[in-house]
Amino acid sequence: PEIPIYRLNEIVNYIQSNIHLPISITQMAKIMNCAVSTLERTFRKQLHASPMEFIRKIKMQHACNSLINTNVSVFDIAYSLGYADQSHFIREFKRSLKVTPLQYRKNILKI
Repeated sequence: PEIPIYRLNEIVNYIQSNIHLPISITQMAKIMNCAVSTLERTFRKQLHASPMEFIRKIKMQHACNSLINTNVSVFDIAYSLGYADQSHFIREFKRSLKVTPLQYRKNILKI
């Protein structure tokens, strides 16, 4: 069985509220009271991403917002999003947005 959309909204809200913490697929499945495979299938069908890809997208949205609207350091942004180290955060950011966080900040603030 699939997870109803209103229930999927619950897990999306949970992710957004806990973006600074490590969140596992197993943990999300427990919250939704479903199998991991059901959770993954529903995410792919409804959100066009795996649960972990979705979490990364949300983290990158938060990072972009912080880079544009604050003077917070890249280190502090990485830490606030639950990354263990700045290097991992920078790699993830560059993989997602094709630029480093500092390049992103400089490019956006030039406009």
